[in-house]
Amino acid sequence: MTIAELSLKRPVTVIMAFVSMTVIGLIAAFRLPLESLPDIQVPFIAVNLPYQGSTPAEVERTVTRPVEEALATLTGVQRMESVTRADGVNIQLEFRWGQDTSIKAVEARGKIDAIRADLPSDLTRYQVLKFATSDQPVLQLRISSEQDMTNSYELIDRALKRPLERLPGVAQVRIEGVSPREVQIEIDSDRLTAAGVGINDLYKRLSAAYFSASGGLIRDG
Repeated sequence: MTIAELSLKRPVTVIMAFVSMTVIGLIAAFRLPLESLPDIQVPFIAVNLPYQGSTPAEVERTVTRPVEEALATLTGVQRMESVTRADGVNIQLEFRWGQDTSIKAVEARGKIDAIRADLPSDLTRYQVLKFATSDQPVLQLRISSEQDMTNSYELIDRALKRPLERLPGVAQVRIEGVSPREVQIEIDSDRLTAAGVGINDLYKRLSAAYFSASGGLIRDG
């Protein structure tokens, strides 16, 4: 018996079936929760370990391998990838869907802290990042001016970023497009070679001689 024959022979049954589906659809349309940005935890965490003044091979031997071995003991890890550079290492971990990445991030920190004695002593900090749709910004503010705003980071930070951070419900405020001012030291490799000093030795000497002192009071405007 075809669908057409069934519809002709049992019209009441077919009508009731369509009415039932319509009622169920209306109920689902009004009761189904809808969100513009639903909170979805992506089963990934990233571990960033900056380590300046070294080589990729040295970073892999002293940092990447010990951290990978420690993170491999986490439960639910499906895939692990690492990128080792001269200035540090970035490790990506993929978990099974349904895993709480907030708990996994805490566990990852615990694994790394447990082997801190095996890592280089000058590895002072690292970051464990998790990803979720709720982390995306819900408000973006663009600032423009006829003047050059390249060196306006401190002004934006003081006059805009800090007041916004104090507002109720604000989780984080980021400044993009301008960077804080910094001093960069360029090294003449020829003079360094003539002096018989290696780049790693120079880095260690500068680190040992580092100090912080007040530069005085500056009044502007």
